[in-house]
Amino acid sequence: MAYRKKQHIIPQHYLKGFSKERDDPTISTGNKIIYCHNVKIEKRHKSAIKNISYGNYFYGKDELYEVNDLDDENSDEDSLDCKNLEDVLNRFETQHNDLLDHVIDNKNLALTLEEMYSLYYFLILLKTRTKGAREHAVKSIKTISESVGQMYFDKNDHDDLRVEALPDPIVTHTEFMQALLGSIDKNLHLIVDLSAVLLINDTETNFITSDNPVIFYNYIAPKYTKYKITTAFACSGFMMFCPITEKLSILFYDKDLYHVHKHSQTTVKIKEKSDIDSINTLQVLNCNEEIYCYDESEIDYIKNLRSRVEKYIKEPKVTFTKLNKKYKHPDAIGDEIYSQQFMPYYKIRLSFLKFNEESMKIYKEIEESKNKNNIPCTVFRQELRNTLSFKA
Repeated sequence: MAYRKKQHIIPQHYLKGFSKERDDPTISTGNKIIYCHNVKIEKRHKSAIKNISYGNYFYGKDELYEVNDLDDENSDEDSLDCKNLEDVLNRFETQHNDLLDHVIDNKNLALTLEEMYSLYYFLILLKTRTKGAREHAVKSIKTISESVGQMYFDKNDHDDLRVEALPDPIVTHTEFMQALLGSIDKNLHLIVDLSAVLLINDTETNFITSDNPVIFYNYIAPKYTKYKITTAFACSGFMMFCPITEKLSILFYDKDLYHVHKHSQTTVKIKEKSDIDSINTLQVLNCNEEIYCYDESEIDYIKNLRSRVEKYIKEPKVTFTKLNKKYKHPDAIGDEIYSQQFMPYYKIRLSFLKFNEESMKIYKEIEESKNKNNIPCTVFRQELRNTLSFKA
């Protein structure tokens, strides 16, 4: 039987950033208080951090989901050091806790290369360990399995049969997380070219966070892109937000497509409440069930934000797009390719960020060319950068 039944989905060391007791050394991290609002049942409450955002055996039981010691280059299938996926995540959390404390204490992102890589790890893991990530993984596997199976039946004259895939949520999510942990080094190149700044909130309105705190965003998603696949790491215009305290938030952004007005090399001071409202709205739109905040008085503010954007809140879905038969896409199933929309689109406005007009012009030229040929992908940062370099 697993020795750890209560497994935290959002790390406690992350949530402590939104507690008034954050800097009190006499109170353990798990006992620090945070304020919560459940958007599904419209219930507000305060709670010790250890009692929120967890699930019983959320990452699986020891005897079912053993994983290798990832730090041991000589580990093999017979050398099982970690009991379950949460053990692996806990190994990262000690390192990430120190890193977040460093950023919070120094109020900047002047980090070494090793520290910056650790920050990438932290954000990717924080994004993919959630309930929302599990639901997306299950929905994707279910849709693809049903589509491929149905295609097989139809081609073999069994169109009277229907495929219904029922993937196991824990197994699907665990395998997804293990695959990610195994490939994260190989995929870092997809985000290391992004610029990083620390947003310093100089207003009276606090940042909020949620049970899905890392937000992928792209300004150009609906207007220019026919297939709307623009929140993948490598896409032009990709942005990633993650609040870490009520007054600090990390932002990664595409420096070729956006201009950001900085106050130092790694910081942006926000003085406009409307900017904070926009960033907080992304949390409200993307939360799974709960939003977390620094003070109980902020819950009415959260409810007001949600009421203003409720029409944008939709269930993420997996869609299939018909291809031009002259174009053969490596990920196509038959003559279709699947895509996922992970977040509802809501156009935010940030006073400190503007488009690079010259880059935007080139982006549109590339995107229009792809659309004419019915190519189901957006413009990638490297692709845009190569074109800009060639034209220069």
